[in-house]
Formats: sequence, C-alpha cells, structure tokens
Amino acid sequence: MKIEQVQTYLLTSRWGDDPFLPAQLHSAALVQVVADSRMSGVGETIIGYFAPESVPALVDFYKPLLIGQDPEQINRLWNSLWTSSIYWGRSGAAISVLSAIEMALWDLKAKALGVPLYQLLGGLARETLPLYCSGGPALWPVEKTVEKCQYYVDQGYRAVKFATGYYIKEGNPELPTGWKLKAAPPALLGTQEAEKVAAVRQAVGPEIDIILDGHQGGIANPYSLADAQRVVEAIAPYGVLFFEEPLPYTDPHGYVELRRMGKVAIAGGESLSSPLEFQPFLQLGGLDIIQPEVTFVGGISACVEICRQATLRNLRAALHSGGSVGPGLAASIHLSFLSNSHITLEHLLCSRGVQKDVMLEPPELHDGKILPPTAPGLGVQINDRLLEKYPYVPGTGEVT
Repeated sequence: MKIEQVQTYLLTSRWGDDPFLPAQLHSAALVQVVADSRMSGVGETIIGYFAPESVPALVDFYKPLLIGQDPEQINRLWNSLWTSSIYWGRSGAAISVLSAIEMALWDLKAKALGVPLYQLLGGLARETLPLYCSGGPALWPVEKTVEKCQYYVDQGYRAVKFATGYYIKEGNPELPTGWKLKAAPPALLGTQEAEKVAAVRQAVGPEIDIILDGHQGGIANPYSLADAQRVVEAIAPYGVLFFEEPLPYTDPHGYVELRRMGKVAIAGGESLSSPLEFQPFLQLGGLDIIQPEVTFVGGISACVEICRQATLRNLRAALHSGGSVGPGLAASIHLSFLSNSHITLEHLLCSRGVQKDVMLEPPELHDGKILPPTAPGLGVQINDRLLEKYPYVPGTGEVT
C-alpha cells in the first residue's frame, strides 16, 4: 500500500446526553489517511476540541511527508514527521496532530489485516474493562451533586467523577455565562470538599468508586501545595479512588509531596504532551496513577511506552479520554484492554449521541464494565451522513 491522501474533517456536535451538564456545542478534528487500496484509517486530535481551526494547517504541513509512503511503516513515518517540526513542535499542538496521524496509520494497518487494533499490540490481557462516568463540575448546593452522581449510578456506572469547587446554574446553561463559580474561603477549602465527598459516599454506598478532579493542570491560579494537602487530608476518610490533577504540572515536586502523604492515590497526566513530559513525574515518583491522553501524548506507540514505563514502577493507569468523540475514545479502549494495570477508563455520558454515530461499537455497560471491541481497526467511521449531521460551526473550540 501507498498513502494517497491525508484529509482533515472538522465536526461540531451538541453534547446534550447528560442532564447535569450544559448542552453546549463542541468541536472535533478527525484525520483520515487514505491508501491507494482505497482503505483508510481515522485518528483524532484533542486540539480539535480546543482550537479546531489550527488542525487543517498543521495536517497540511505534514501531508507532503506522507503522500506516497508505505502506511505500515508507522515508526519510520512518525520519526520523519517529528524531525520535520522538531524546532517548534516538540510538544503541544504539533504533537497532538501527530497523535491523530499516527492513530490513523494504526487504524489503517489493523483494518488491512482485518483485526481489532489490540491484536497488533500484544492482544487482550483482560476480559472486561471498568468505565467511570466523568461528570464535570460539582453543582451547588451539594444535594445537586449527589443527585448527579446517583443518576450516573442509575445509568449503570460503578464509578463517578466530579470536580473540586462548586458551580451554580445562572441563566442559559448552554452558555459559559450560564455557570457561575461559587467561591470558597481558603479556610473552608478542605472542609468543602470533605462535605461534598461525604455526601456522595453516603448516597451511593461503599461499592461505588468516587473520583475527585482538581483540574489544576489547566487553570489560572491553581492550588498551592498547601491547598492540595488540605484537600487530601479532608477527603481521605471517604475512600476516594484517586485525586486527579491536584496541582499544576509545573510542580512535579509538589506531586511527590502529595503522594508521600499516602492518604489518597494521586493521578495526573492528561495534558502532558509527550513521553518526555512524563519523565519527571515517573522518575521522581509523583504519581500513583498515570492518565495519558492518546490524542495529545504522541499517539498509540507513545501511550504504550508511557504505560510500559509506569508498569515497571508498579503504577496503575486510567487513561484520559474526556474530549474524544470517536477515534480517541476507541483507541483508549483498545489500549486499556492491553493490561490489567489499567484500573478504569473515563467515559462521558454527555457526548454519547455523537459517539454512537462515529463508533461502530460504542461503549455499552454491563455491570459498569465493557467488553472488548471486535470490529477491525479502531472500529470508527467517517461518511457523508456523519459530515452532514455535524457540520462544523466556527468558534466552538473550548476556552479553558
């Protein structure tokens, strides 16, 4: 086979399948690699969620290095693309676009062989995979957060995640201005989180996992180490599965100090955009649970390597997949089935509608778990019906 075409598709969909989240428009960027055999592979870049208009230009930069090449030489092609942009593209948007291209190459290769992707990466290591429902912001008053988590449990999830802090609905919830952050006095920081987690724990019982997301990796004025320590101390009695992104990624030593407390498992990694950026967190021992985002970290091979390094250190994984509508989520599922060290996988109920249109086998829960996919490749599709249903709307990238 030879690569004949590389195409970018921008989509916009309304994520309205979760009654506790705003039914907002969100964008996605899919990259399709087409071979002269007329077979094709599809990948996804998380930059399509944030800055979709930038993706076609970056794909077009890399396209001349791909046309006419053998798509099965994935490592050689990735290194060629990486080298071509090494001056300005060692992390961030460039790596994320390379993630989509590499993902598409793996999808194409597995489709050509007629097997699910995981078969090319060592095969299944488990029969089922737990999913957790990623619920976004906690809602004020606390009873609304409890109601939200109970709803997710009623939908079949056995684990739920919500964020630190509280949001109040004001005005049109489909607009960013329809959500107002409820400020907490610094003295009540730990107390507020403890009360919230305790209320959810009492409602859902001891058999449902609770995850707290700090979101400190991508916001202005994040927690200090002392702030995060207060939260850890306060939530520890309630059996939290892990505390995600408790600090900014500019503070790997702070992660080490939190983990050294031994009170709550510390997780992170969703906005680290290469194996190199994971190195200090792995070498210093700042994480109990790694959360690489396959659409941002460099692609399938990079994610496999990061997970391998983590496993050697007896760490666990819970891949991040919150912004993905199809290929990224599918890739995360395949990767998570490769090892028993993957304790759970993020899933968004709010984007379930578009997931069903892009994925041949969208996640279907059985006692909080999913079965391995069976379709060739990633099990995703791009067709005229999909493009007509989700035409791109400029300005729908999410602003942090």
